[in-house]
Amino acid sequence: MIATKLTKEQIEFLKGMSTQIYDGENTWYYLPFWFKQVDEDKFEITQFEKLPEKTIEIIKDLRSYHCT
Repeated sequence: MIATKLTKEQIEFLKGMSTQIYDGENTWYYLPFWFKQVDEDKFEITQFEKLPEKTIEIIKDLRSYHCT
């Protein structure tokens, strides 16, 4: 995966506007891709299909919980 350096303003926007989940190891941000913070000012951008299986299961559980 490629890490992308964001400005302070971009990080504030991402954190303020995205859907966020914590998988026990990482915080993921969705807008409309998933972003994982890998350093203070660097994020990896990931498509849903390429997320770790553990993270996908958390998202599926959250979706089914909110849809019931």
